[in-house]
Amino acid sequence: MKIQSMLTIGWLMAGSTIALAQDEIPAESPQEVAQEEQPAPPSAQPTKPAAESPAAPNDAIEEDLDDDPFADPWSGYHSLPRIPAARLTEARTTLQVRLKIWEVDTKVFALAMDGFTGPEAIGAWRQQRLTNADNRLVHAPTVVLDAQSRSTVESILERIYPTEYEPPELLPDKAIEQLLAERAPQTLGQVIEQLTTGATPTAFETRNTGLTLEAAAQPVTGEPDCWDLSLSFEEVLLSGTATYGPEALQVTMPNFTSFRSGGLLRVANKRWQLVSAMAPASYQKDEGPQKTWVTLVRVDPAR
Repeated sequence: MKIQSMLTIGWLMAGSTIALAQDEIPAESPQEVAQEEQPAPPSAQPTKPAAESPAAPNDAIEEDLDDDPFADPWSGYHSLPRIPAARLTEARTTLQVRLKIWEVDTKVFALAMDGFTGPEAIGAWRQQRLTNADNRLVHAPTVVLDAQSRSTVESILERIYPTEYEPPELLPDKAIEQLLAERAPQTLGQVIEQLTTGATPTAFETRNTGLTLEAAAQPVTGEPDCWDLSLSFEEVLLSGTATYGPEALQVTMPNFTSFRSGGLLRVANKRWQLVSAMAPASYQKDEGPQKTWVTLVRVDPAR
């Protein structure tokens, strides 16, 4: 009897404990149950991490440089040339493209052209120029490149010049009265110089001056030891300035001269060839003997 009564008391105590524990949990309302059964909106659902795209194959090397105009001058190239992976297994011919520009007397050169017969005539004429003190070698740029590729070399000085001006403004009244009392202007130029602020530049442009040489070459299948050469040479110079209106306004614009030579031509290997002959712009209005710039080109294997 004692053991049974103890078991009965234990079951009663356990039942009361469970009841008390259940009373401590608040009952959920039907609205709360319905909210828990609804799926979470897409924005609230945890997002899966985006799968990383596979890395591109290392078939090229490219380095983008800063476009900042005030960066190091060598970064004028916006990007380095791409290096295709196929080049690792290709046999490439490296070429040396040499350009010579001679300044000679126009009449003398016109007479010499009558004797340009045969493939070696231009080379013999160039050899004579090397020993003639009356001729001047103006430019002699050289560029090395691979066949079926393009290369550019340039020596540039940027010229920044105004293109628009703000009209001049009158000085304050007190300043004008003082200037008129000291010295009255007699001409329009003196009025502008003494009583106005002068024209003020408001817009500018930039032009590259200097030398640029660009070349591309590829072998000719039907003609051994010949190259199809795409050539472009340009020289741009600041030859002076022009003043518009009264000089007191200080409205000036630059004068540029340019010399261009090149084109698409077929060149024999290791042989000088004539590209062009023309008078430079700086000699067009000069008096005295006229001068001509004669451009020659030659392609040689570089290795």
